[in-house]
This record gives sequence, C-alpha cells and structure tokens, in this order.
Amino acid sequence: MNVPGRWIMGLVLAASGFVITVVDWAHADTQQTTMGEKIYAEKQCAICHAIQGKGGKLGPELTDVGAKRDAKWLKTFMRDPKAVLPKAKMLPFHGNAEELEALVAYLSSLK
Repeated sequence: MNVPGRWIMGLVLAASGFVITVVDWAHADTQQTTMGEKIYAEKQCAICHAIQGKGGKLGPELTDVGAKRDAKWLKTFMRDPKAVLPKAKMLPFHGNAEELEALVAYLSSLK
C-alpha cells in the first residue's frame, strides 16, 4: 500500500474508533439516565416533585429542569439544598455517589 493509502486507512480506522467511542458513551449515558429514573422512583421524589404533571406540588415541577439547571448545579443543590438556596425546603439527597450521579443524569435529561 502506498503512503497516501496508508494515511487514508489510518484516518478511516481512527474515525471508526471515534464512532465506537461515541456509541459506547451514548449507551452508558442511557443506562445512567435509566438508573436515575429508577432512583427518582425509589427515593420517592414524586411525593414533592412532578414531572409532566405527575407527582406532588410541594417542590418545583421538574419536567424541564435539565434545560434550566446544569448537572453541576443539580449535584451541588441535592447534596446541600440550603447551602444553595437558603429558603429551600428540600432535604439533602440520601444515597451514595453513584446514585446521585445517576439521578443528576436523569434530571439533566429532562428538557
């Protein structure tokens, strides 16, 4: 194979590796979002919060929270709500770091 042919082959292989990486990342992101949705249900967040009109009214509606708040803000808030918003009535998130990451992924997907 000549030099330009090798260069093109290398470019094709690099691009296909990138596509596989993007697909793997998207799959992992979907899994985490699904896990976060389950944690939302298990932790009974819907007692206070509604998504698409289903759930409580004590806390804010979360249907489009991912469009209003970024993941960093959500994570910081859920760890210590009163540190972010002193008048917040929400209690700190009770769960491990993996659960918090998944819940944030789910809430971030709500746009």
